[in-house]
Amino acid sequence: MPNLFSNLFDKKTVPTNPETFNIPHIGIVQLHPEYSWYESKEFNIAVLGGKACRFIISGYADDQNKENFHDAIANFLSIDQNVLKASGQYVLAYYQDICEWTDAVEPPFITDEKDIWDEVTFPTDIHIGRRHYGDKKIYLSLECECSWEIEHGMSIVFKEGKHVNMIGSNCGHYTHSDGYAKPEYENRVYIETAELFKTS
Repeated sequence: MPNLFSNLFDKKTVPTNPETFNIPHIGIVQLHPEYSWYESKEFNIAVLGGKACRFIISGYADDQNKENFHDAIANFLSIDQNVLKASGQYVLAYYQDICEWTDAVEPPFITDEKDIWDEVTFPTDIHIGRRHYGDKKIYLSLECECSWEIEHGMSIVFKEGKHVNMIGSNCGHYTHSDGYAKPEYENRVYIETAELFKTS
């Protein structure tokens, strides 16, 4: 007697994501064997000083506006280090926060934002995805290492690949407004610890 439920568990009937996509500006991306994201080959990224990185793209297969991903990638590949350096004041503020609230950093302390980048190690993976809340735009996130916060590192997020919109510890969010559930933080690049204590 045939099993009436066999088709429900037939692997051939389970929808699967395509193994590859040909994405404008970065070419063929490959589906990860265990997870649902796609991985590109390495590119030398100008905004990171030419560092070789690959793109890790989440949510692309089911997205109804894939051109948003394409535009964000093109934007990111076109910007240079000046875009990153423009956020130096926020990276220095993050460093100074750690110096003030912990004893993790030993003197002499860095006081110039131009020097702070020497303490940052960029990752080899650049994560791309659509924000689930708020504007629901495409963001590119870098989970960096930094000498002053060994455990949590530093997140640098680029809104639509155009400019840095968030600096902070690696938290998995694209904006501080999402991370702290505070709409008033929507356009804040960095939130100092003292301010968080005042509003908590």
